[in-house]
Amino acid sequence: MEFAEARRVVADHGWGRIVTQGADGLRATYGFFLLEDSPEDQIVVAGHFARADPQCADIEARVPALIIFEGPHGFVSASWYRPEMTNIPSTMNHISVHLRGVPEPIADDDERFEILRRTLERHEAPLADERWRLEGDGLATSRRIAPMTVGFRLRAEHVEAKAKLSQAMPLPVRERIIENLDDAANPHHHPELAALMRRLSLADAGK
Repeated sequence: MEFAEARRVVADHGWGRIVTQGADGLRATYGFFLLEDSPEDQIVVAGHFARADPQCADIEARVPALIIFEGPHGFVSASWYRPEMTNIPSTMNHISVHLRGVPEPIADDDERFEILRRTLERHEAPLADERWRLEGDGLATSRRIAPMTVGFRLRAEHVEAKAKLSQAMPLPVRERIIENLDDAANPHHHPELAALMRRLSLADAGK
């Protein structure tokens, strides 16, 4: 996957799992990460999770970490390959981005709270007038519980981005996979994956 596409996966999907191997062995925690402003050839993310989580000890100790992001993924039936192909089994199509780096804990209270605020804003904004707003008692409560979280940034020292989207299949097969994923009557209906395939898997065919 091209680097710009890897940045897009992180920005669009955000939800990731962070894995560390510290003094107590392997640990994993899930959380939402924000893509920070950075040069186009870099990926920097910011996130937080509960201070009560045992993995926070690894974050504060700056133990090297792996953050895994998953984009759209779904089942592709071999029945969609016919008539061009009949001997290849069904599979899963997916995209993923792995970031490796050293967590940088955020000590400043205001800076850590800003990550919480931006995370809320990222998810509340699409609700428009129905959104929950960080103000009044809600703001006071949020500021009170913010110290119960650990905020950090991670600058990716290594990026591994994968897109498995039937690129090796003949063009008619790829088109038929997309058609089936777009079909609302299909049990494996997945329009988001279909759109991704249309944009990336058909790019080399000039579609």
